Amino acid sequence: MKTSKFFFFALLLAGVVLTSCTKDETPEPEKPTKTIYLLKNVTTVNAAWGTFIDKYTYNDNMQLLQKISSWGESIDTLDYQYDSKNRVSVIKKNNEDYMSYEYLDGVILEETFSYGNYTIQYNLNSAGKVIRSQDISGDTHYTYEWTEGNNTRKTTFVNNVVTETMIMEYNTTVKDLANEMYTGTLLPMTSTNLISKNTEGNVTYIKNAGGYPTQAVTPTIFGDFTQTFTYETKVIVVE
Repeated sequence: MKTSKFFFFALLLAGVVLTSCTKDETPEPEKPTKTIYLLKNVTTVNAAWGTFIDKYTYNDNMQLLQKISSWGESIDTLDYQYDSKNRVSVIKKNNEDYMSYEYLDGVILEETFSYGNYTIQYNLNSAGKVIRSQDISGDTHYTYEWTEGNNTRKTTFVNNVVTETMIMEYNTTVKDLANEMYTGTLLPMTSTNLISKNTEGNVTYIKNAGGYPTQAVTPTIFGDFTQTFTYETKVIVVE
């Protein structure tokens, strides 16, 4: 009887050890990943206006850190600073104060220091998109309507009277790259997609595998503006 009990205990122990070894050897499932496209350079060419070049730099958190824009001998540098919640708090232009942001409940205050100080108040909806904006010292305000993440209508009011309404149409196969550039900041005015036409005609795109434009041709009264976009890609784990 003692032998049987010992044999049973030995089998049980062996089973526990075997089960433990099997669990240890089971690989953890791979976590899903996502490819992030960070805009690095934009070259814009127009026969009348020449060539414009924009270059973008990011920090380790993939937030936009600096934008350098050049047109001929003219060069402007924008430097971005972020608060503890990873929201843009200050933008400096050529090392001087340019814009600052204050975030309240359902409201963003944007103060601009060039061309005279003025402050724009943005009112947000529950999805975090702007539905109204106004210079707090002026008599003009704007309202915004959104459809599937895109700003499809903008209405201008002067002294509460409608003076202009703009209807925007979008190419739903081409993504707005600003959604990656700002990583959750300065997005209340950003649409999911890029416009498909303007008053001069259709905007045409060539896009990459991520759905972001590598080329855009926009018609204007000055002729076509052709933009070429290059990116840096990073693969991140989706938590």
